[in-house]
Amino acid sequence: MLSPRLLSILGLWIVADGIIAIVLVYPYQHYWLVIRFIRVVVGFIILVETQRIRVKLLTYTVKNLDKLYRCARIYTIVLDSIGIWLIADGLSTGLLGYTHPILVWQFIRTVRVIMGLCLVLISLLHERFYKI
Repeated sequence: MLSPRLLSILGLWIVADGIIAIVLVYPYQHYWLVIRFIRVVVGFIILVETQRIRVKLLTYTVKNLDKLYRCARIYTIVLDSIGIWLIADGLSTGLLGYTHPILVWQFIRTVRVIMGLCLVLISLLHERFYKI
């Protein structure tokens, strides 16, 4: 189970990764090989956490269940998007070998920063579902 603090730390790590990649236009290959692997692993961890929340919600009964499901659906959609983006980003940057123009890579890195910020913001919403 991922705590809100851990989600915030992962989000800040993704933001730092994106900003460093934007500043270093041509990154060092060996260093970024490890970072790509970590990115894929973090993406899988986030997808597993999202699935855990979905399964847990099936057995959850409270008043105002519709409101809870609506918030949980938004929460899981954002987490799914971030997890899939991290996996796709980690695998594609390794497989493409930086053959695209710099402008395309800078766009990908900027989206990585935005996804990290979204993860930090969504971790605030996670506190509401932490007991789930």
